[in-house]
Amino acid sequence: MEIECVLLLSDHYKWIAPFYESALSRPKWSAKSALSLASHKRKGATKLYSAQEKLRSAVLSEVLNGT
Repeated sequence: MEIECVLLLSDHYKWIAPFYESALSRPKWSAKSALSLASHKRKGATKLYSAQEKLRSAVLSEVLNGT
């Protein structure tokens, strides 16, 4: 009976251990990566705003110049 329990636990460990170890080795979110992501989003928003301003300026220029 004890041997059967040990074998069952051993099989269970062989099946569970890879998942547990991969969860431990997975990188976690850090404050630095969160700041980097926020910075990346701000840069994208700035580029989008700049492109919108250029388009708005070009349209206004065409309307005023009649071209």
